[in-house]
Amino acid sequence: MEWTKQKLEEVCVELQKKAMVDEAFRKELLADPAKAVETLTGEKPPEGFRLKVIENDPAYTATMVLPDLAGRELTDEEFEAVSGGRGFFSLHQEKS
Repeated sequence: MEWTKQKLEEVCVELQKKAMVDEAFRKELLADPAKAVETLTGEKPPEGFRLKVIENDPAYTATMVLPDLAGRELTDEEFEAVSGGRGFFSLHQEKS
């Protein structure tokens, strides 16, 4: 199966779900994300695949991932398209 952007996003959601309930898998995901992807999907990730996984740190109020540089200011429509989802507050904060 081809590794499309949609597939990568779906795999990331599944990685998060499994890491929330499986401590051994969580440790594997933190230590070797590509191996954890293969463990979860049964497929090797695409050549050059890199995933950075960090653990939520309760010392911080929020964890934020910066979007790619746009090179120019986004229109309101473009901003809405990239800012969907749960926002930048981590799941940890949503449970509080």
